[in-house]
Amino acid sequence: MDAHVVHIGQDHCHRAEVLRNAGYRVEECATLPQLAGWERAGTPEAIFLTESEGLSAQEAVSAARARWAAPLILFQSTMQEANGMGFDLVIPPLTSPRKWLRQVRAVVEWSRGARAQVRATPEQGQFLRRETERKRDTLLKGGAVPLPKAGRGYTARDGWNSQRGGD
Repeated sequence: MDAHVVHIGQDHCHRAEVLRNAGYRVEECATLPQLAGWERAGTPEAIFLTESEGLSAQEAVSAARARWAAPLILFQSTMQEANGMGFDLVIPPLTSPRKWLRQVRAVVEWSRGARAQVRATPEQGQFLRRETERKRDTLLKGGAVPLPKAGRGYTARDGWNSQRGGD
């Protein structure tokens, strides 16, 4: 998959390299000040955030959302609840790369389809933007919003399970 993505945070688990090996073009920013000065060409198709010491997830979400409309994906380093923070996909610790790569691919493909619809039909694009803003506002206030099936709505319960074999 030839998709341009941004990774924010300390990548101790080498997920950026896994993404590169899967065909993604990965730009890395270890800190928020580094992200603020980031002026690379092109808009990313997804933004990854790895929970890291000294990196506020809420500030990273705000900084990323202020710059891009791409899906925001969290690599958790703890099992703390991430609901209400505005992530499109939450990947719990110890989730196998095979599983999270499938989930990421689904989110990126869904996002590409949504952007194609916006370009094809301006009226529907306006509706989708309003609907997305409404859902995001509801999520940020802690409410539950049904999300499309393709690549959306993953939670900690979908994480790796050694008794299942860790798909």
